[in-house]
Amino acid sequence: MARGIDVYTRYQRVTNWHAVRSAGVEFCWIKVSDGTRKRRDKGYGAKAKAATIRVGGYHYAQPGDPIRQANLLCDRIEQLGATDLAPALDLEDPFTPGPTAAQFAVRFVRQVRARGHRPALYGNNSMLSVVRGPVVAAVPETVVWVARYGADPTVEHHVWQWSSTGRVPGVSASGVDMNKGAVPLNTRTVAEEPKPVNGDDDMYVACQGLNDDNPELITYGLYSGGVLTAYGNGGEVDALLKDVHDGKKILDWMLPYTFRELDRKSKALIGDEPRRVDGS
Repeated sequence: MARGIDVYTRYQRVTNWHAVRSAGVEFCWIKVSDGTRKRRDKGYGAKAKAATIRVGGYHYAQPGDPIRQANLLCDRIEQLGATDLAPALDLEDPFTPGPTAAQFAVRFVRQVRARGHRPALYGNNSMLSVVRGPVVAAVPETVVWVARYGADPTVEHHVWQWSSTGRVPGVSASGVDMNKGAVPLNTRTVAEEPKPVNGDDDMYVACQGLNDDNPELITYGLYSGGVLTAYGNGGEVDALLKDVHDGKKILDWMLPYTFRELDRKSKALIGDEPRRVDGS
């Protein structure tokens, strides 16, 4: 089980990252954005990485557009090179456990995933008791980071923030958030990788959100011989099925990022765009 911390430059002044690492800290989330505003990292990301600490960023959510806020977080971690850890959504006050918080979180983590990152969701035990289910259903590989002090969490989680009053050598602060669990790396899981196709078998795959003009529109693609050969929208299902050999049809669900990766790899292999089907 790895040890980690999370810091905000306003409240935690790190003077010696090597001392932090020598104290057994393996990973650190840094607050890099809040609502629609950037937060300064004061070079913490680069200095922590130089001390061999895995670094990521987190975003404090505010009411508003979750897509815009997710993009801000992704822009920040990419600019700062803080991409070792899953970028985290910090969902707390002014949000309260309920449908509004869940809907915000789902849209946020989907956008982080669409940007090519594995998202993380932070909240206290009460918040995650309500929000965790919808988020994990939407993006199954989401890292769940729960805060609960004085008692074990009751929600399934990957990382547990068990104290906010820790003391760490090299950090000057009234208290440091202490975390433990598996290192929450910003990596794709094996389950997301495109499944192999044997021989001449065809796979008919479905993906939500590929259409940038209409993110709710489901896009279907024909996966044949290891590449995407054609794709279209819901109204073109019958036209796509005409290409399935011997009536074989395998329905599968792929995340938008996985579908885009498959699309990119297919173009590289066949040197052309997959055929778009219009149903005519």
